[in-house]
Amino acid sequence: GRFIKTHESYRRECRRAVCLVRDPRDTLLSEYAFQQALGLVRCDLDEYVTRFLNGLVNGNGAWQVNVASWLDAAASNPEILVVRFEDLHRNPEDGVKSILEYLGAVVDPDSIRRSIQNNTADKMRAKELSTPQKSSKGGRFVRGGIVGGWRENLDQNRSEERRVGKECRSR
Repeated sequence: GRFIKTHESYRRECRRAVCLVRDPRDTLLSEYAFQQALGLVRCDLDEYVTRFLNGLVNGNGAWQVNVASWLDAAASNPEILVVRFEDLHRNPEDGVKSILEYLGAVVDPDSIRRSIQNNTADKMRAKELSTPQKSSKGGRFVRGGIVGGWRENLDQNRSEERRVGKECRSR
């Protein structure tokens, strides 16, 4: 077997997979910050929300369609493990253990604890200082990794927005 990380929609060639899903509002803010850091987007958040909901911010289409393809596949294929980012964040030891068990890997609770402690957002940001990523102009990729950060950045109208409207210019 092999591990392939993708943001693409489900394809039936993927017989076995771990699908990590995240609240779309947090996903939207993460994608917006990522694309801004790369200089790929020049618009405000309101415009970006509309484009995100319509699948116009990257080549993977609308978040809801993309994730639905994986969730639909998982509903009929027990070989697809769906893991919620929020659950993994809330209880990382159990989350990592379930993924390792699914993969048929050795589950060592001490190793899991050490891995989690060594990969907090703060520690990953510190690691980036010694090996900058080419994922942004500043070489930074790791942001907060928090759950519910959208509450501070999206008002109620934006978080539930479904209209088609303004267009965001992409480079």
